[in-house]
Amino acid sequence: MINNPELGNVYIIIGEADVKKSSVIRCLTGLYREGIYKIKHSNGTIIDTFIKTSSLQELGLTEIEFVNKVTNHAKSKHIDVLISLRINSIVHPGSKRHMNSAEDYINYFNKIGWDISKIVYFQDVNNSLSLGNIIPTLTLRITKNQPSNEIAAIVRNYFQWE
Repeated sequence: MINNPELGNVYIIIGEADVKKSSVIRCLTGLYREGIYKIKHSNGTIIDTFIKTSSLQELGLTEIEFVNKVTNHAKSKHIDVLISLRINSIVHPGSKRHMNSAEDYINYFNKIGWDISKIVYFQDVNNSLSLGNIIPTLTLRITKNQPSNEIAAIVRNYFQWE
């Protein structure tokens, strides 16, 4: 078993390309770079959260590589995680590596003991894809004209973040 930090909540935004996953994460956090940042929750607690703005597949990170990255960057024993995933597998354009589907990533995270707290599905109104065995805790139908900050406000409220 991989030596993981003690994870709190794992928040995942899933969807296909161009449904504003990364834009919403940037609106939620104000961040453009990965790292561990303090997120204030509605109950007043402030929790270190490892954040990746782009989907793991688009970055060319496998499940194991991402878990190792979180482990190597964790500065505290308790850490939350916020990531986005593409629903379907892709071939990474730079490395030409096959990157697994969101379902594969989530199954791997569950297998190593990560508890997935919330999965938000950004459903393209023009294209409904099969999620396999993924059961989103919230589904948002996204249009191309919908502002990212409006979507982020819905997600922030759902995550119970300030």
